[in-house]
Amino acid sequence: MPLSGYQLAHTKAGAKPSTVNRETAYSKLGFKLLWLSVPQVSQLVENNVRQGFLRIPDFHALLAEIKDPDVRDLIEFLYNSGCRQWKPMAMQWSLARSRQLDGAAAGGVLEE
Repeated sequence: MPLSGYQLAHTKAGAKPSTVNRETAYSKLGFKLLWLSVPQVSQLVENNVRQGFLRIPDFHALLAEIKDPDVRDLIEFLYNSGCRQWKPMAMQWSLARSRQLDGAAAGGVLEE
């Protein structure tokens, strides 16, 4: 099945365009790694751009109202990093100086 047919079938099955685009990109990479001709296929239009809901001055005003310094640090980290709240809250901070966290900071995946 050509990649465009895969895109169509997968979106009809309920997959979001961003998921299909990532899967198609991995497939194209597989073709390259196997030294095969890479099929030309357009990416699907993604409509999932995240937008901040607080302007920077409003965010700083919010931080000023948070009394607990640990909560304030967590909120500031979440806002500045763009992480979803569950990811940093699942981190084991005892790993802060370990290889796992160093790897995550270098673009790797944090081991939980």
